[in-house]
Amino acid sequence: MRLMLLLTALVFTLAVCPPAQATDWRFLAAHDDRSVELYYDRHSVRISGEVLRLRIKRVFDEAEGLEIAHELGFPTGVAYALERVTLDCGQGRIIRQQAAWVGVDGKFLDRTLSPTSGWRPMRPGGLGEAVCRELE
Repeated sequence: MRLMLLLTALVFTLAVCPPAQATDWRFLAAHDDRSVELYYDRHSVRISGEVLRLRIKRVFDEAEGLEIAHELGFPTGVAYALERVTLDCGQGRIIRQQAAWVGVDGKFLDRTLSPTSGWRPMRPGGLGEAVCRELE
């Protein structure tokens, strides 16, 4: 009877529960002082012509994380931020759709949607250009 219950639970889990979202964070770039390191999730990359959609992870050192926490009003330092971005490599523009801020204790601090709609020019030497070069 116990075996039958275990098999039933296993079949239910495999049939109903979606698989965990796999991530493969690849190092992209860092500030010269290593206060911020940038990674992109290789599994999240979607390409349509010259437009890329992907997830970015910004990892902050302790001082940078505390400064960001102070600016955003968080009670604890920020360890990293996960962002969804769309890049138009051909036109040199970017849209940041969403960000999730994670504290040094591993708990989510906030999730924000981009306050502005529409494309912005990529900053020379910034995230957008680095991703476009990496994924050429």
